[in-house]
Amino acid sequence: MVKIPGVVWVMMAVVAVLSFLIGVLVGGQTAGEPSAAPRTAPAVSTAPAAPAAPSSVHRREEGDAMALGEVDAPVVIAAFSDLGCPYCAQWATETLPQLVDYVEDGTVRIEWHDFPVTGPSAVEAAKAGRAAAEQDRFFEFVDALYASGEELSAENFLAWAEQAGVPDLTQFEADSAGYDAEITQARELGAALEITGTPAFVVGEESLSGAQPVEAFEALIEQQAARV
Repeated sequence: MVKIPGVVWVMMAVVAVLSFLIGVLVGGQTAGEPSAAPRTAPAVSTAPAAPAAPSSVHRREEGDAMALGEVDAPVVIAAFSDLGCPYCAQWATETLPQLVDYVEDGTVRIEWHDFPVTGPSAVEAAKAGRAAAEQDRFFEFVDALYASGEELSAENFLAWAEQAGVPDLTQFEADSAGYDAEITQARELGAALEITGTPAFVVGEESLSGAQPVEAFEALIEQQAARV
């Protein structure tokens, strides 16, 4: 039998140990460590933007011809209405008159917001209403329109303006051609509040939909006034 020198045995042992250590290190990197998770794109919210805060709805502007009541009234009612909507007519002719006492004693301010949803003629009526507001006859114009029950047309707008006491009818007709931007802005505000039909209201900080009886408004008015 061939005798292997001691030095050779030592070298063989070193090689074996090194081979073992290399195997452990390589195995630890390939089997012991979990593979990196695949990269994913950052999550992007698809939820709609939050509705505007109710308090931001209230204009509280001095000289606002589309508002009734004191600028500093503790409770503001934002009324989103369509001049072609029969339920808006019901609210304006039946419920609104019963809220006048709150307006007169300084508790409530009512601010009109155009929200024409019944068709192109309602948009034209909203423009005519704003033209009447330019001459401080907005609510008188609305009263004449709702009282007539007739179709919304340029001829009738002029007749209602005359009934409302608009002093310059020629200027009224000229002004009625404008206000596209203002009405678009009013519609966008209503959409931000998730309003889909009329009439709709923001009473102080609370929303109310439909031609509700006066008791519903009175309850909210008392509630909101108590918070001030």
